[in-house]
Amino acid sequence: MKIQSNNPYYKGKSVRFKNETVKFDNKGVAEVSAEMAEYLTKEHKGFFEEGKAEPFKTQKEQDIEKFTGDVQKKYLEEISKLKAEKEFLLKKIEKLEVSEKAWRENYIKLEKKIKDGAVSLEREATETKKEGTAIEADKKKEESSEKAEEELIARLEQLSKDELRAFAIENGISEAEIGQKREKGIIELILNKLSK
Repeated sequence: MKIQSNNPYYKGKSVRFKNETVKFDNKGVAEVSAEMAEYLTKEHKGFFEEGKAEPFKTQKEQDIEKFTGDVQKKYLEEISKLKAEKEFLLKKIEKLEVSEKAWRENYIKLEKKIKDGAVSLEREATETKKEGTAIEADKKKEESSEKAEEELIARLEQLSKDELRAFAIENGISEAEIGQKREKGIIELILNKLSK
């Protein structure tokens, strides 16, 4: 049986393994018994059946590969966080646009009434003040609900995946909905469920 080493050290050399001399040609291929082939492929790193050899990587190359994998993982986590933040900000912008539109409509109505002379400024000012107080109360309510949502997100992000799963199930989310989602996905499911 032929085996192959991906390590350039063995190319063109004879090396002793288990009281048997294994002679490698210039390509790193050697003819050995089936027992020796099994021993080398299972017990030693860098030996394969002929034609199945993986490219040889130095320790430095392996370290670089591991480092880039870790960096990529961190970037993906950061991207996920930024996407969640973007969604949150888009919802906030949408609420502010609705509030601004309501204010603008009230302003236009008031301006039209004043031009038509149908309303005195004093009476309209007191009505507007009442409306403004109601709008401020709505704003405070929205701000407190946003603050509560931010606190909930912060608390959920501190939980492990298993704890998030348990919390989601307690709040009526099925295992099928959770599936293989990661922590961020489970948090989004929980927030969507609780906001309904």
